[in-house]
Amino acid sequence: MAGLSWAATTLVIRRSSLAEVPPLQTLYYQLAVAGLLLLPAAAWFGDLGRIQLTGAVVASLTFQTLGISLAALLLWFALLKRYFASQLGAFSLLAPIFGVLFGALLLGEPLTINFLMGGAALMMGLLIVTR
Repeated sequence: MAGLSWAATTLVIRRSSLAEVPPLQTLYYQLAVAGLLLLPAAAWFGDLGRIQLTGAVVASLTFQTLGISLAALLLWFALLKRYFASQLGAFSLLAPIFGVLFGALLLGEPLTINFLMGGAALMMGLLIVTR
């Protein structure tokens, strides 16, 4: 569902009047609609009552809001205005690579030889696709 949602978002942005607005406005619309849909869904499923705002939860939400939602999506929307979605789509495959690398850097998780070989194969494939 996440992949389909990402594709639908990209199609709507490229094929609607959102293709002409600034990336920050596109991001605002996406986050506003997501908030309007997800907060009632969380209330409906009973998840709002279980929230405990600890320091770690606030730090995580801050990172997700500023680091992911704001910075990464704003970059994606800006790139989407300049390049074709098919060209940018290949680079979305790097997300798991960055996730594992940041896990190793920030959490001290081990980098296995299988990951290194798989990451190298993925990078070579991206080079072939983008060339």
